[in-house]
Amino acid sequence: GTTYETGRDDQGKIELPLILYFEDFSLTIYNSHEFLGFKDLEELVSQRLKRKEEKQEWIDLIWSANHHIRVYLDDESYSGPEAMVLTGPNNLCVVWN
Repeated sequence: GTTYETGRDDQGKIELPLILYFEDFSLTIYNSHEFLGFKDLEELVSQRLKRKEEKQEWIDLIWSANHHIRVYLDDESYSGPEAMVLTGPNNLCVVWN
């Protein structure tokens, strides 16, 4: 299942990266992103990440209930240090930039 952390200021603006935890992995999203098909991250809890769809402009992360998180890869959406980072067992580290 999926759990998450995020930090928001009083206006709802994301100040900290979005961090998703699932099984032995964590995915940290630094770039601008939006939720498609749902409004609250709690809807992802206990769902499984099914697949990703990757285009030059964005990456969609698609969960079992067909909820998407779209991470934008354009220069305007960049907030660094990377677009997103996946870490896992055996020192796995995958970086999207």
